Amino acid sequence: MDYQVFGERCSGTNYLDQILNENFKIKAVHHYGWKHGFPTMPGIWRQSLCVVITRAPFDWLRRFYRTPYEMDPNMSELGFSEWIRSPWHSICRPRIQGWEKWGMQFIPNLGRHPLQLDRHPIEGRAFSSVCEMRTLKYRAWFGLKNRASNFLFIRYEDLNRDPVGLLSDIQSTFQLECRNDSIRDTIERADPPIAHRRDLRRDVGEISAEDRSFVLTQLDPELEARLGYSLDPDVAATPPSNPQS
Repeated sequence: MDYQVFGERCSGTNYLDQILNENFKIKAVHHYGWKHGFPTMPGIWRQSLCVVITRAPFDWLRRFYRTPYEMDPNMSELGFSEWIRSPWHSICRPRIQGWEKWGMQFIPNLGRHPLQLDRHPIEGRAFSSVCEMRTLKYRAWFGLKNRASNFLFIRYEDLNRDPVGLLSDIQSTFQLECRNDSIRDTIERADPPIAHRRDLRRDVGEISAEDRSFVLTQLDPELEARLGYSLDPDVAATPPSNPQS
């Protein structure tokens, strides 16, 4: 069996990939396409495990605003309130995005061109907001359960709260062979490539009531419920404990 992780940026994909690889004798693959993009693979091996990870909406927005990987530099001066209300534009960075790793060709002259992997998969347009991008991508990733023989959905909050317990459940469900005497959390959690750290911006802090109300109008309540998140304002406003990436 092999596996590939899918999920939006700043949702814990690196941490999940690392902790699975360190604990189980299962091969990580990347040939099913960009882990942050829509499924486009021609086929999925019957022994492959497709793993999708998500993160609570407001916690994710805070983190993504702070480290907006691939974002068009023209959006870099936007404050949080304007950022969540603006169309999402991202650019190609061929030398640091590792396209060959994801089964695509390295084309250096596409640098700073619009990143087509981050656009509406049917209409080809830029997403109207990061919330629309989240919604459409997770609808597509949830569809992997209809494509793959083996599918696993994980909330970042559950992994962060009890990694050993969650991994024990995964091991039992898929009969995975452990690499070690016991299941353990990773010693050092994975960080994004250092080339991305120039994107680091200041923390959002507390999100205003007005911004919260706007975000709630942009999300799909049915989808978020399937992901395990309530859009009730009081519940949605509660951040997970000890958030990390």
